[in-house]
Amino acid sequence: MNTLTLTGPMLEFDVPSMNGFVIPKECELTIPETMPVVFNYEFNNPKMVIGIAEATILEDHIEV
Repeated sequence: MNTLTLTGPMLEFDVPSMNGFVIPKECELTIPETMPVVFNYEFNNPKMVIGIAEATILEDHIEV
């Protein structure tokens, strides 16, 4: 089985996301150690989980 590894910013602080939400830089966030990665934003369908991501909170964004 082949493995695909993607990395990069998941969320940028103080910048509107694709759905219009803005997360301020000074907010206090708690993120899980790992989180599911789903296809086509289908979070309610376990069959659409394509892997897991590990996230890290950095100064200006959250990176996976």
